[in-house]
Amino acid sequence: MNIGRLVRTVSYLKPIQIWYQVKYRIFGYKRAAYSKEVPEWSEDFDISIPVLDEDDKYIERFRPEGVLENKFFLLNDEMEWTPGTWNYSDKYYYIG
Repeated sequence: MNIGRLVRTVSYLKPIQIWYQVKYRIFGYKRAAYSKEVPEWSEDFDISIPVLDEDDKYIERFRPEGVLENKFFLLNDEMEWTPGTWNYSDKYYYIG
C-alpha cells in the first residue's frame, strides 16, 4: 500500500466522505428490504391512467391506422415492420 497516495487522496475528500468510507468499511452496507413477490395477474389489474391515456392531445400523437398497416414511427421516420422480425434496414447501421 502506498501511504503517500493514500494521504494525497484523502486530502481531496470532504470530511463527510471520509466518515462514510470509514463507517461502511467497518459496519458494511445495509440494503433496504424489499419483497421479491410479483403480484398475481387478474382482470382487475389495470395499468392505465384514464386522465392521461384518454386525453385528446396524447391520443393525437399516435397513428392507429399505421399500426394496422404494420408501420410505426421512430424518430419521425416511418418504418415498415414485418411481424415476427425486428431488423432495421441498412440505413440505420452506422459503421464509422
